[in-house]
Amino acid sequence: MNKGIAIFIEGETEIEFYKKLLKNIRPLCDDRKFNVSKVVTRNLKGIGNYKNRAYRVFTKTSS
Repeated sequence: MNKGIAIFIEGETEIEFYKKLLKNIRPLCDDRKFNVSKVVTRNLKGIGNYKNRAYRVFTKTSS
């Protein structure tokens, strides 16, 4: 079964932070500890209507 992580963020600077964070975490972990097939970061561009946008993006990405 494939596993994935979805990270929803608010702005452009956060997307760069999380990309760099994931890039640095992967080499430090064994494959067993960070065994995910896909990591998706999506910028929702603001906090207005955050829950609905996150839900739409998640359902679109996961299908």
